[in-house]
Amino acid sequence: MKLTELRNMRVLVWGAAREGTEAARILVHQNCSISFVSDQPTSDAATQSAAEKFHTDVLTPDQIVEWDPDFIVRSPGVSRYRAELEGFASSSLLALWMADQDSNRIIGVTGTKGKSTTSTLIANILQAAGHTVELAGNIGVPVTQTSLASDFIVIEVSSYQASDCTTSPSIAVITSLDIDHIPWHQSVKNYHRDKLNLVAYPELRHIVFHTGNTDLDARLDALGVANYRFSNSNHSVHVALATPQGEEVLKRMGSTTFPRNLELAMDAALAADPSLTLAHVLAAFDNTHPLPSRQQMVGRVDKRFFVDDALASNPLGTMAAIERFDSSRFILIIGGEDREVDFGPLCDAINNSSHLVGIVYLGDTNSRLYKALITTKATIRPANSDDVADAVSIAMTMSHPDDFIIFSPAAPTPRAIGDYQTRSARFLAGIEQINHS
Repeated sequence: MKLTELRNMRVLVWGAAREGTEAARILVHQNCSISFVSDQPTSDAATQSAAEKFHTDVLTPDQIVEWDPDFIVRSPGVSRYRAELEGFASSSLLALWMADQDSNRIIGVTGTKGKSTTSTLIANILQAAGHTVELAGNIGVPVTQTSLASDFIVIEVSSYQASDCTTSPSIAVITSLDIDHIPWHQSVKNYHRDKLNLVAYPELRHIVFHTGNTDLDARLDALGVANYRFSNSNHSVHVALATPQGEEVLKRMGSTTFPRNLELAMDAALAADPSLTLAHVLAAFDNTHPLPSRQQMVGRVDKRFFVDDALASNPLGTMAAIERFDSSRFILIIGGEDREVDFGPLCDAINNSSHLVGIVYLGDTNSRLYKALITTKATIRPANSDDVADAVSIAMTMSHPDDFIIFSPAAPTPRAIGDYQTRSARFLAGIEQINHS
């Protein structure tokens, strides 16, 4: 289904966050009759506000059958596996929009971690080469707000959004493939299948990924897309990274994981424009700034360094933080909503760390994450429930001058609290309290 094909239909919009309200705007413009759906309409202020704005009402999921929509547009947080959707056609705004586009100008980036950094680097490299490029999708900008005049649109695609795709971008990047979001996808098998659905259609020309992930290699082979793999590891840009100038780029990045994202970004940009040079990469890096809540240095108080990595909502993200900062003493603040993922690799990374001083834990001590952490060698101190500011205070008591205190939760923000930005703000508030104490 294409977004333009919904014109004049009766459409329900399930969820009224950024994508939901944007979907409602587009649908009303297309003369659709709309209503919103919410699991808790009486306490869902955002959906109630959106309903007032568009002069419509809010239904509960069990009222969908009665309303009998022609189509349902789901916000990313609403699982396509919800029982209430049975018998109804549904999709996400991103997938509907992609089906209307010329795939040759779309570069899609998905993966368990590294999507935002890689997407930003691709856009910056192509812009440095003189192209008009827009960045959209899961990174925070609805795809429907992009311009049809741009040379390229780089889209960060979550597993939720990829699951609905019926077309592929011409160039796709898979940054990693691990385990995440199992409650939404209902199984690891579904999660992997839904994420790789982004590369399952004929529009695909190139896939960019790191080899060596046997599960990913096998799944791509099963999709029959081996002929679309793009690798330019002998290209002059890659060779140039081994020069003093290139080594300076990597040094300035200050991260052992960032070069992997840069390699992916360069290959994707080269697939789009084979004339790229090292000069374009250097210029792009000069215009690439740390993304909020992604291993971001946010302050120094009492000779302690504070790092906001609130977007590390899975073990893989926290493992990347451990890898990056393990050259100095550091304390981790970990914890969040319980999720059915394998914490074994995270525990291995903790046990193998040379400089981990201790862990401050946020949340329920009956969680799977906490039970996994207490089997490690790390000293663990629970904070007051989910209070990130309290965790900062505890971390200070465990630290010495020149230590790093890193908020890298390895789990999602509990829904009752808000989102990663809510906890990031609490982390900054905790730092500010120490600064004024």
